Amino acid sequence: MQIIETSAFGVRAAVCALRRADGPLTFVLLPMVHAGSRAYFVEIERRLRNCDVIFSEGVRSRRVDYITWSYKIVNRMRGLGLVTQNVLDLHQFGPKVVNTDMPGREFDAAWKGIGRYARLVLWVLVPFYVMWFFLFGTKAFLARSLEMDDLPSRQDVLGYGDEFERFEDLVMTQRDKLLVQQIARYHDLHHSESKVVAILYGASHMRPVLTVLREKHKYRIAQAEWVTVFSY
Repeated sequence: MQIIETSAFGVRAAVCALRRADGPLTFVLLPMVHAGSRAYFVEIERRLRNCDVIFSEGVRSRRVDYITWSYKIVNRMRGLGLVTQNVLDLHQFGPKVVNTDMPGREFDAAWKGIGRYARLVLWVLVPFYVMWFFLFGTKAFLARSLEMDDLPSRQDVLGYGDEFERFEDLVMTQRDKLLVQQIARYHDLHHSESKVVAILYGASHMRPVLTVLREKHKYRIAQAEWVTVFSY
């Protein structure tokens, strides 16, 4: 199953609703692309209004702010016609929003366990990447890095070298574990209730979510449709 599709026309994200045959509880997966058209984020916001609970990501850490600087520069690039996920106003949903991500202090503590070489590379490369993208970045360049399905790619399997394994573990694996634990806990408590739970996370986090829902808890895709992230 494709989660993010890129084509000659643009980029689309697959929005999926999963439900068990013997219960009404529904999980809606909203795989986020952190930079897209304003219409894309308006559509995501519309879908959130139909949900009873919203599991959202967001690590409150200056280190995370630095790492994500690379896509936040999109807001200053008027020629692209794109905006970032920050235009989503989650405050309007009040207590429906549950931050299921890693606390900032835990992230900062784990950051110290990353190899010095990997940290140095990140600190040095991020500003150079931001500058390059600001000067030469295009929608097509963004699209090339976005395509994804629910199975790891060859690049994912081979990885980027031992130096960055701890970084990958912190940014992805540890946060994924927290999310699927929250999903499992909510399923155990509310599986017989007619509620709709939105999973509002970056697209790369949807693989473990699909795995735990389909393989462990026997949910099946009840509905799936494409939402356009941006067009060329």
